[in-house]
This record gives sequence, structure tokens and C-alpha cells, in this order.
Amino acid sequence: SGLISSTELLSSQVELLSQEDIRDIAAELHTNARNTYALLEELLQWSQMSQGVIEYTPEPCSFSELVNIGLNTLKSTAKDKDIVIITDFPDDLAAMVDQSMIKTVMRNILSNAIKFSHQGCEVLIRARHSEGKITMAVKDNGIGMSEEVKSMLFTVNKAKQQLGTDGEKGTGLGLMLCKQFIEQHGEKLWVESETGKGTTVFFTLPKG
Repeated sequence: SGLISSTELLSSQVELLSQEDIRDIAAELHTNARNTYALLEELLQWSQMSQGVIEYTPEPCSFSELVNIGLNTLKSTAKDKDIVIITDFPDDLAAMVDQSMIKTVMRNILSNAIKFSHQGCEVLIRARHSEGKITMAVKDNGIGMSEEVKSMLFTVNKAKQQLGTDGEKGTGLGLMLCKQFIEQHGEKLWVESETGKGTTVFFTLPKG
């Protein structure tokens, strides 16, 4: 509906709009288009995962490269909210993962951290390795979530969905998809959160 209303306004009143109005509408169109694309992509991946048609092909790769790919796709989103992203993990850390799956996991979890953070806050990405595993944590200091919302995170339930601090909407599928992709690696994903105190998403990966 956001896309339709914005394009209707632009097409019917373009001669009456100032340059600033047009820039604002263009920015809104970009955000809505990006959200729609993310929804379609997650629906496609969810459908493929449910039907068992996504192949699991692990290979050794640089952990920092995986993180940087996720960060690059969200650079403008973080900049818009003046979010500072801090990384804390060894440069030589390597993982044995399906890169396509883990890129999706990184993008979703980092996107959520930015979405639910307040303007000017920090997001911390930390990773450590021990006993053949990498444990990663993505921590924000945003709005957090109640126990009720947290209990529904991995279910298809519209009641669990929260708006971001700038009114950003989610698909409700992202974390469910992430959990399935992590479990495909034989690993775990879990969430710690408290209302008003932020959220930390943890997951483990096989070490490369």
C-alpha cells in the first residue's frame, strides 16, 4: 500500500510538489521497494526450504568476508539512522558453511539490529572460536522485546511483529529462516532480550 499511495501522489500531483517533496517521496519509494524485495526473497527461500529444494553445500570461507558482505548491503540503512557498527573477532577466523545460507542469516540479523536500534546507537558484532565452533553474537541496545514476543519469534504469528524505531516493518519470516539455515549446519541459534534494554542474537557455526 505504501508503494501504491506514493506513486499515486507522485503521478497525480507532481506539478504541485517541491523538490524536497519529490526527494522525500523517492526515499519512501526506495524503502518500500527494498522491503518488498526482501519479503519476496524471504518467501521464496522459505518455500524452497520447506520443499527441500535448497542444496546444502558447505565450503571453507573467511568469516570477516561473510560479515562484510552483510554490512555492505546495509551500509545505507545504518547511515540513515546514524548507527555505528562495531566488529570484534579475529581477522583469520574461518568457517565451514554454505555461503548463500549464511549471507542470508547475516543480512537478516544485522538488519533487525539496525531496525530496532535508536538513532545514533551502536550495534556490536562479536565472534569467538573454541572446540571446533564459532559463536557469534549480534547485540543492539534498542527497544528489546517482551517474553511474550520472544516466545513467538520462531512461529508464523503476526502478533509477534514489532515496528522498528523509525516505523520499519518486517516480514515475520527472517528469524525463522535464519534458524532453519543454522540448524541445517547442525548448529544452534538463540535470542536474549529484555524490553527497553536491547537484544542479542547468538548462533554457532562450524569452524573452517
